[in-house]
Amino acid sequence: MEWPKRLLMYRSGRQVIFTLTKISLLLSFFRWRMTKLIVLLEQISPIWLLLYCVMKLEIMQNLPPIHQF
Repeated sequence: MEWPKRLLMYRSGRQVIFTLTKISLLLSFFRWRMTKLIVLLEQISPIWLLLYCVMKLEIMQNLPPIHQF
């Protein structure tokens, strides 16, 4: 009786790890895209960069600490 429960826990654990990996990959991809965007905007105007920094601070304060693992 104990064995299926353990198997289920193992599978759900693997799913959680997989989801976390996917989230971290998405975040890193998004960060990479944003860096390319910043480089592009930096050539246009430094005001955009300042605006982005302010927006990023706002976003970081509202985000749950997922990106810290």
